Amino acid sequence: MRFQDSAKKVMQQRIQSKQAELQKMAITRATRYADKLSHGLVGKVLDYLDKKPTTDIVFHSELTDEYITLPVVPNPLPTINEPQKNETFNGLRGDIKLIGPLGLRTLSLDNILLPVGKDYSFIRGNGTDGLQCLQFFQAQRQTKAVMRICIIQSDGNEILNMPCVVNDLSYTWDKVGDIKATIGIEEYVYTNTSTQTQSDTGGENKEASKGTATSSTGGKK
Repeated sequence: MRFQDSAKKVMQQRIQSKQAELQKMAITRATRYADKLSHGLVGKVLDYLDKKPTTDIVFHSELTDEYITLPVVPNPLPTINEPQKNETFNGLRGDIKLIGPLGLRTLSLDNILLPVGKDYSFIRGNGTDGLQCLQFFQAQRQTKAVMRICIIQSDGNEILNMPCVVNDLSYTWDKVGDIKATIGIEEYVYTNTSTQTQSDTGGENKEASKGTATSSTGGKK
């Protein structure tokens, strides 16, 4: 009788020990899953917060109202040069600096890629085909049209919004049929600030009365 009681007691202890072990294992697994889920959500939030905004470079014709979006945005973005025509005079007590007016802003898109009929993964989703971009620049130059360049980030930050002309345009076709171009851009300042309709030729553009488009999709409005 005592032997049976002793065996029963040992069996109960073993069962309790096994139950405690299983409970501990279940708690550990649940804790690990919760930690993994928590870290996953936190990681996604942090990734979203650290995600840098994407950028579009849009050109809009202030004469024909057409616009294009560059299919590939250069990295880094082009440097914007802001000259100022300061002068230095030699005075009796040394050099004297005379602060002059601001000059015309300039920037250059150097060796940018304009894919033609391609679907590369790095092409902007709203980008205009490369050949259409080239034809757009050529047409605007031939008609002496003023363009507006807008560099806009997806978070709404506007880096640049400037009337401009293309001073220099050079391009070449690569072996896969894409275009590589270098575009020299300079600010255009309207001589007549009143809001009037532009000239039909585009050579004497005046500021348009309607707002300019800064849409980031290619094509014609």
